[in-house]
Amino acid sequence: MRGMKLFHTIVLTAGISVIMNNLSNINEKFPEFKDTDDKITEDKQVLMDDMVKFLTDEVLAGPIARNFGAEVSTMGALKKQDRLHNNPKITIFHTDTLRGNIAALTVRNVIEKHYSAYVSLKKIRDVNVNDRPALSSSLGEYLSEVSSELLKGEPSSTCFAPIGGFKVMTSLGYLVGAFHNFPTVYLHEGSSVLHFIPPVKIQIDSDFIVENHRFIRKLLIEEVVKYDSLSLDEKNLIEREPTFFTVYDGFADLNPFGQFICRQEKFKHYFTTPVSIDESILQWIKRKYPSELSFAYSEINKLIKLHSNDPIKNKGVLYHEVTFKTGDKGKYCHLFKGQSKPKVFRALWHYNEKEGRYYIGKIWFDHDVYEREATSYLEDFNIEKTKWIDISKETGSVFH
Repeated sequence: MRGMKLFHTIVLTAGISVIMNNLSNINEKFPEFKDTDDKITEDKQVLMDDMVKFLTDEVLAGPIARNFGAEVSTMGALKKQDRLHNNPKITIFHTDTLRGNIAALTVRNVIEKHYSAYVSLKKIRDVNVNDRPALSSSLGEYLSEVSSELLKGEPSSTCFAPIGGFKVMTSLGYLVGAFHNFPTVYLHEGSSVLHFIPPVKIQIDSDFIVENHRFIRKLLIEEVVKYDSLSLDEKNLIEREPTFFTVYDGFADLNPFGQFICRQEKFKHYFTTPVSIDESILQWIKRKYPSELSFAYSEINKLIKLHSNDPIKNKGVLYHEVTFKTGDKGKYCHLFKGQSKPKVFRALWHYNEKEGRYYIGKIWFDHDVYEREATSYLEDFNIEKTKWIDISKETGSVFH
């Protein structure tokens, strides 16, 4: 391998091979594990910690290849071929489930100890193979995060190995690697032979996204639409561009790769809703409730999505002023009933249809205070006399 660059950066996807390959020992040590679901909850933290320690000790006690899957075998194969840097930086993507976390934490422990590596973990959230829209959105976010990690390195010294986890993660991962001109490394479990799959050049027509961003935005907000509800032009667009769209069971959506492309920096502004907030309210949150700022942004984004998607269906939370019997006081603005447990979020909002912009005039984190103040804020709302500050970047993205 003389003349070939060492891999300093490695991006992996991890499955649960370490659990499956040690299942008999796990069932003997943790008999309750077999009937434990995959949801992450506080009461499972002790079980998770104990299993990670047990599996780490179990694997390190014997030959590495015997108890492990392709994730660590890839490291061994790179080491054998003299392609591994002495202190590689490794990013491992894994599903945010009980088993996904146990496996990834164990893999991290073993790789750090055995290969003197710096390892960081990245969670892939909401991977539900039984919920197609949620899965598509989750995979679109996954591809964007893979892209971000790859671009921290460069093709000749970065090993991209989407090996573990769901097969769709491997297939879609290859597309992102190819888009950035990175080869993909693959290793069959039980084998020590690495396969380097060269990138196929992927060209995207930027004009297509620019010209059709309103329709694409609609798909991003609604996530999935009935195919028969589309116009003839929209149907023709979908049929013409299978790289972006998927049609299945009478429905259509923007597929994960299409979502990834639309997340690219040069296209992001086409998919961001203008949002402004009363500057004094933003400063109040930053001063008194700084830890709640990201929560507030998330709830505002939820408001936008609910209003954009189906305001009639979601009228109970979008127009909460009806419960106060305020008459005409809510004519120009409305009350949003956001999350109630474990945190409370309520907001005064207005939508300017001509501008396509949302205005957030007040936020409450306390339900009792909201009950006392809501009516007066509805009555006093004045868009002209308020000093507004733009928070579109933090709240307006349809990708949140």
